[in-house]
Amino acid sequence: VNCHDSSLVIYASKENQYISSQPNYGNLIIDDGAVDSCEKHISGDSLIIKGNLTLLESSVNLVVKNKTVDLNGDWNGPGNISLTSGKLFIGGNGNSTGKIQPGSSEIIYDGMGNQKIKIGNYHNITIDKLGNAITKANSGSLFVENNAWVKSGNLDFNSEKSIINNLIIDDSVSFSSKYQEKSFENICVNSSGSFLLNYDEEINVTGNIHCDGDFVCSDGLVIFSDSVNNQSLTGLGRIELSQAVIAKQSQPLEIWSDLTLNDTLFIENGTLELNGKMQLKFSGYISGETSSTPITGLGKISFNKVISEETHENIKGIGLTLISHTNMGNTLIEREFEAHDLENGESINRMYTIEPPSNLNLNVTMLFNYLDSELNGNQEDELFIFKSIDSGNNWNKQGGIVDKKNNS
Repeated sequence: VNCHDSSLVIYASKENQYISSQPNYGNLIIDDGAVDSCEKHISGDSLIIKGNLTLLESSVNLVVKNKTVDLNGDWNGPGNISLTSGKLFIGGNGNSTGKIQPGSSEIIYDGMGNQKIKIGNYHNITIDKLGNAITKANSGSLFVENNAWVKSGNLDFNSEKSIINNLIIDDSVSFSSKYQEKSFENICVNSSGSFLLNYDEEINVTGNIHCDGDFVCSDGLVIFSDSVNNQSLTGLGRIELSQAVIAKQSQPLEIWSDLTLNDTLFIENGTLELNGKMQLKFSGYISGETSSTPITGLGKISFNKVISEETHENIKGIGLTLISHTNMGNTLIEREFEAHDLENGESINRMYTIEPPSNLNLNVTMLFNYLDSELNGNQEDELFIFKSIDSGNNWNKQGGIVDKKNNS
């Protein structure tokens, strides 16, 4: 049985009722006459609606038990949907104000144009469409207890509170409002995927980020906040952060990827284990590093800075001050966190690389700061500066004056 696309069928029993799977409906309204509660079941394996679905009363509950519902149009009305392991395809807007009991189901937005996502509770939600799927709605929050998969199209997080367990990106994700919390446990950006934060939005990450595509934050704030477990940032993709906060209690944030920091990294609580290369560009800066919130690891912090004839104090927050009486030019500066073998044992866990374009006739005083947690068994009274001109193969003592009070 095929109904015309513009046709309307109304199920209006005041009792529990079966919705026939035989027709391919045009528009479908399910009503119950405003009784206290009423369940509507699907008679067969599927329900096909070429137009809109309206659940007319808040007492209506459409039960989808291991069924497939293919809705080409909008999902309207205050009625509710209860799913088990079924699938619900939506080609229009999720205008409904009703509740979703998600079970272990999957709800798939597969329209051809822009779509508004129904705000509510999901087990799995999949974006597989052309254009944008937007979380703009009247009220409530978006909660995804398992996977939010952006298979095709763009998922735009707008003004609603959104809490997602696993965000998997094969196409793109963007942000266009900052009014409500956006929290993700794990984010996976596959090689074809793009996570773009170019809006003044706060993103809270409580688990891991893996990026083989683009994870680019040209604006906004990313907060790493799990207080119990390690968190990791991994992958071979392009990773750029604007502002970021480490707010952890005990276990570190482990970074195993190369990344770019364009603004400030605030270390409020916890430690950073940097095992890749962090490139500081533009306003890139490290704030809040102490003996209780140190940076460790096998990686390095790297940047270029023009060193003119003046005092450059605590350059980009890495604990290095240069008082230059000559123009050093555009100088490569790096900091590493591993000890090196010296004449009487291992060094502290800090090393700087300073490479100006020319090393001739320079007149520069260096102030080398350190943390107590970096001493690596060395006594502060016995510290000296060592210098290598062959990439660390050989080290020569340079002397220096220790200021224990200021750890320099």
